Amino acid sequence: MRGFIRFCIDRPVFTWCFVALFVMLGGFSYGRLGVTLYPDVSPPVVMIRTIYAGASPEEIETLVSKPIEDALSDLSGLDSIRSYSQNGVSLVVLEFDEDADLDLKIIDVENKVRSARGTLPTDIEEPVSTKFDLASLPFMVASFTSDLPETAAKNIINDTIKPIVSRIE
Repeated sequence: MRGFIRFCIDRPVFTWCFVALFVMLGGFSYGRLGVTLYPDVSPPVVMIRTIYAGASPEEIETLVSKPIEDALSDLSGLDSIRSYSQNGVSLVVLEFDEDADLDLKIIDVENKVRSARGTLPTDIEEPVSTKFDLASLPFMVASFTSDLPETAAKNIINDTIKPIVSRIE
């Protein structure tokens, strides 16, 4: 170690050039360093959304969510099933093992939902299966209240607020 220190003291120009080289290399590398908001992580989750307009949460639970859960309960590699029933909408969330191939699993899910279609009400919209993707989540959600009629409030939002938001994006 003493030899290295003596070498650096005896040759100051070499030492400064050596340090400058590492500083420039660090600055160059820092400029090319990729930064993302979220790491590229894809959790093994598939969601099935079904719309049944005008139905109460209780009807959604018994007529839509439960039959879909029953049809999907025997999928291989399935860790958990959760369902959320709201006015007119059923959301069934399937979580698979970490090593599951989601491209194959979503095909299995769609086939099972298609086979259970006969037990579901005839006037529901076609169930939609999607993979959960962190990158597709919105970074902001805004809600508005107004005493105006619904169409007038929507016109104000579309004409005034949407152009401002689109400039931010």
